[in-house]
Amino acid sequence: MCRQGTRPSGWAKSLAALTVLLTVLAAGCAAPAAPTSRDAPPRRDVPSAAATAGATESSAPAGTAVQAGESRAALPGPLSTPLKVRLGSNDSVSNAPIYIAFERGYFTELGLEVEDIRFDAATRMMAPLAAGQLDVVPAAITAGIFNAFARDIDVRMVADRGLMAPGYGIFGVVARQDLWDSGAIRTLADLRGRKVGVAGFEAGSSFTITLGRGLEAQGMSLADLDIVDLPYPETNAALANRSVEAAVQLEPLLSLGVASGLFSVVKRADELYPNQQNSWLLYAADFARNQSEAGRRFMVAYLRGARDYNDAFVKDVGRDEIVAILARHTPVKDVNVYRQMVPAYINPNGYLNTSTLVDDQDWFAARGYIPQKVDVMALIDHQFVDYALSVLGEYR
Repeated sequence: MCRQGTRPSGWAKSLAALTVLLTVLAAGCAAPAAPTSRDAPPRRDVPSAAATAGATESSAPAGTAVQAGESRAALPGPLSTPLKVRLGSNDSVSNAPIYIAFERGYFTELGLEVEDIRFDAATRMMAPLAAGQLDVVPAAITAGIFNAFARDIDVRMVADRGLMAPGYGIFGVVARQDLWDSGAIRTLADLRGRKVGVAGFEAGSSFTITLGRGLEAQGMSLADLDIVDLPYPETNAALANRSVEAAVQLEPLLSLGVASGLFSVVKRADELYPNQQNSWLLYAADFARNQSEAGRRFMVAYLRGARDYNDAFVKDVGRDEIVAILARHTPVKDVNVYRQMVPAYINPNGYLNTSTLVDDQDWFAARGYIPQKVDVMALIDHQFVDYALSVLGEYR
């Protein structure tokens, strides 16, 4: 396994500031009770059959769950020469399955030599991916990713990396605490005309579409707000000094801000836009076509990591070890933070919720964020997940 890092010059300064903020705000925060285990993504509050059913990809093939003690196909056999895979990644908790696969030797066990090339943002990986310099890249829902697809970047969307399943809203709308306490802001309707910080608003970020969808469900739109494009690492400070009245904030800064009394949560992302396919794993089309054996083996290792992650954060099994792995690979170094924050949901069976991907491209196009649409369904390729499930069985 070969790992190398490439970071822009300003990255270290931002990371240092974020780490200090996390350490200061985390003091004295209590841990919530662990969620229970369920067949579908469980809510972290009150589950319902309708909610959990919506979080499962309808196109996933039917199959019998593999329970403890039942047989399953053997892992792929050893190789005479390791297969090389060039992975682009960033320091995101949503990359947990990848970090786990590295540390637990899943890639090596499957005969892969994975080079991990670090970037400060997923959008910066698109050019190397298009140039054939990367094979596998994690990506999130943005207007920019659809624009990259439209520029003939030949890729395949192969697996889930983050679904807004009920109870797993990893970001949300927050209101400044003084305005919450006075009752001035308690609902989305109360944001009308107010200054709201939204990271990446001008470019069409994940925050933008999720907030927009939530407002539209209430008969409002983004135009009803006075939106400030505010980087999320700066959002807690902006709310503390009253530069903005509300904002969209991401975990763990969301939970840390609540714990420190800076703000209260109006709505989380899973309430604003339930079951949105928020992020996914991309394979370069050439890698998918011409290195399919490496692609299959990578997916087996990836889903093994995703299952360990679900065991830890959904079933509370082996949690401390998984948290320690994440602390080594992300800016969140305080292990106590993982006890209080709402985790991302990562489908341990890999399938994408394809319906929201199509709808989200339409949403961005209708609002002028993307000039040209692509055939999203033509980009989706579940063959690698299909193979991994034939080896691992279905996770329950």
